[in-house]
Order: sequence, then C-alpha cells, then structure tokens
Amino acid sequence: MNNSYFENNNTYMEWKLDEKIYKTIVGALGSCNSSNNSVQVEVTKVLKDLNENVADAALYLLHIFMNKQENNDVRQVGGLLLKNYINSKNKFLSNDILKIIKNEIFKLVEDEVKEIRNTSGSVITTILTKYEGIEQWPEALYNLLLLIERGNNDVVDGAFRAILIIIEDELMNRKNRDSLFFQFCKSQLLQKLFQFCSPQEKNIKKKYAAECLDLFITSSCFTTNGVFNDMFAQLWECLGYLASEEDPQILKIVVSCMTIITDTRYSSIFSNLDAIIQFMVNATNSNDRKVQLEALEFWPIFIKDRSYVAYASYNNPKSDINKSDSNYIDENVYKNINELRTEALKRLKNYLPYLCKILIDNTVYTKWDYLTMDESHFQNDNANVPDLIQDISPELYNNKNNDIAQEEIKMNKMNNINNNNNNININSSNNNINNNNVINNNNNNIGDINKNNINSSNNNINNNNVINNNNNNFFFF
Repeated sequence: MNNSYFENNNTYMEWKLDEKIYKTIVGALGSCNSSNNSVQVEVTKVLKDLNENVADAALYLLHIFMNKQENNDVRQVGGLLLKNYINSKNKFLSNDILKIIKNEIFKLVEDEVKEIRNTSGSVITTILTKYEGIEQWPEALYNLLLLIERGNNDVVDGAFRAILIIIEDELMNRKNRDSLFFQFCKSQLLQKLFQFCSPQEKNIKKKYAAECLDLFITSSCFTTNGVFNDMFAQLWECLGYLASEEDPQILKIVVSCMTIITDTRYSSIFSNLDAIIQFMVNATNSNDRKVQLEALEFWPIFIKDRSYVAYASYNNPKSDINKSDSNYIDENVYKNINELRTEALKRLKNYLPYLCKILIDNTVYTKWDYLTMDESHFQNDNANVPDLIQDISPELYNNKNNDIAQEEIKMNKMNNINNNNNNININSSNNNINNNNVINNNNNNIGDINKNNINSSNNNINNNNVINNNNNNFFFF
C-alpha cells in the first residue's frame, strides 16, 4: 500500500481516499471470518500493512464504518478495528485525524443497526477513557445527553449504552470527588436521570435511567458519606416511581437498589416501611423468576442484627474523655439501631402469613427431597418407640491382654514368613553357585576337547609329512 493522507485540510468531507487501498481493506475485512488458513494469512498481512504504512488508516476504517452501502458485518469489523487503532495509540493518529473521528462518530450513534450503535459507543468511550480523558473531550458527555433528549428509540439506545460504559469505567477508576466526571453528574447527568424516571417518560428511558442509577448505588455513591449523599431524597423518590412499573427488568433493578439501600442506609427506609415491605412481598411472588430471586436477597438484609454499627465511633473525646477503652460502645447509636430493628420485626410480623405461604409455594425441591417426602418412608417409622431388650445387639467383651497376645502372634507369624523367604533366597543362591561350577567344569572339558583336536591335527601333519616324503621319493627315483 502507498501512503495516502489529506493535505491542507482537516475535515472528513475534504479527505480523498485511494480506491485501490479502500477495496483492498474491504476485501480483507470481508474475508476475516474465512476458515481458510491462506486467506487468514493474507488478511493479517493486509491489516499489518495498513497499521504500519498507511498514514490515514484511521480514516479508511472510519469511512468503512460509516458507509451504509457496505455489509453490516464489514462495517462493524471496521469500527472495532478503529477502536483498537485508537486504543493502541498508533503513531499515525494525529490530532487532526482524531478531531475528524470525534466530529463524525456521533452520527453512528443514531444508526438503525444496533451493532453499529454499540460499536460507535465503544469508540467514544475508548477515546474518553483510554486516549484523551473526559477533561480533554467534555463535550462528548453533553452530546450524548442531547442525543437522548431527541426521543428516537434507536438514538436513545445508542447514546445510553455509551453513557453506561462511561459510568462503569469512571466508577472503576475514579480518583477523587472533584473530578470533571462527578461534576458533570451532579450538574447534568443525575438531574436528567431523575427526570427520565418520571411516569410520563418512555419505557426505554426509564429502563436505562434505572440501570445508570443502579451503577451509582452499587458503587456506594448514595451512602451517607457518598459523593451524592445530598441527592438521596431525589433518588428515593425516583425509586418510588419505578416501583410502580410492570417491566420485569425495571422491577429487578428497583429491588436490587432497595436491598442495597436497606443495607447501607437502614434508617432511610422507615419513612415508607409498610410500602417497602408490601412491595418486596409482591416481588417475592412475582411471575418473573429473576425478580423473585432478587427479592429473596432482601429479607436476610432486612432482619439482620445491626448492633455492630455501634462500634463505628472510636476515640471520640467529646463524648467522654475518661473512657480508656479505644473500642467503646456508643450507647446512643446502639440503642437507636436496636429500636429500629425491633420496629422492623414488629411491622414484618403482620406480613408473615402471606410471606411464608409465598415462600413455601415457590420453594424448589430436588429429586431427593421428593423421595424423602414419600409416605412409604414414614409407614414403619418407629423412631419414637423405645427399643426392647431383645432388639439391642450384644456387646462382646474384649480384654486388653488378649489384644496384646494377638499382636504378638501376628508379629511371630511375620517373622517366620521373613525367615522362610531368607532360606529360600539362600538355597536359590547356592543352586546358582553349583550351576556355575558345573558350567565351569564343562568349559574345562571343552578345553580337553580342544587339546584332542590339536593332537589330531598334529597326527595329520605327520601323515602329510610321510606322504610328502613318499612323493619326494617318487620324483627322485
């Protein structure tokens, strides 16, 4: 491939692509799923050449990603390669090229193909979290909120998915409460999320808003010492709106959020305690299995002993400077927590007949459980009937001295066995020695045989000499 780059301009519309390079890249992306090994080698070669030798490779990938005339699979692969290209911080990724990508990528958030929308969101979050950071591109968050407010379901889906990924990454890698992300959440994002939870909003906005709030709640952002503690009242009101929804996905999120809040802000639930208990009873009896399982997590959290919270205050000199124990109990906190738990158990008592029936009706039994429930197992059950004398098995008397004698007998037997084995080995070795002697004697006999052979050969030589002498006599006659 030859190097190609736009000159004297920095806009996507003015960029000129090389048709030969473009077709080569599209052909490679179309063949990337081939099972032929030689094809895969060629695809790898093309992509490596693209990354290492083409200065505007990112723009080719962007063009493929945006081109609706191409196959959707090819477009998605182009978007994923663009994401990896940015994530690798390629040497050719200049500020001008990155500016073009940031200007054009939001158009793909509105694409009618879900996979393209999701991939475009991944590209946006890669630029924000891996390459530049929110501080370098703050307008991205505002643009996503604007896209959500347009009302088109496809746009809302794409923009909210991108925001979810950004929230997850930022909460995982958060540095301090004064970051630009948390400032944006306080001033813009949370207010919009609370607004989207209202009954008159579209269901898709409610669902995504609930997912975003669930991420913040799970990350302890709304605890008493959390970064959004002062906005808890608005959150609690929104959960009340969402609790009246029929969508199982939304209800599952609400149940999860209320369980976490019960565990982290126990006193906060008592303003609506009866309504919360009734909601959780209904959730436990839900037709949706996931909602049921999530609701089951609530009850152990709701009734557990919280006395350990009394130990949260250590070494407070203002309360009592004469206390020497560093882990003293704050009696006021201890008393308050126990009073709340007592009140909670008292309220729950009124709902136990309904709750217990629901739990029993929805209990899942294993095959073994069903077998043990068979009436035939209990027909001859006499566990409560005292045993008769003849039913008790006799216990045989066992003397310790007898045990010692038995052990000595066993040891003697073992010694006899070992002695017999040694005798057998000695006899076998003697036999081997005798056999060797016989063999040696035989070898000596073989020596005698050789001597006889030598004598016989000497006789032959003498005979030959006689014959030769006779022959000599013949020639000289």
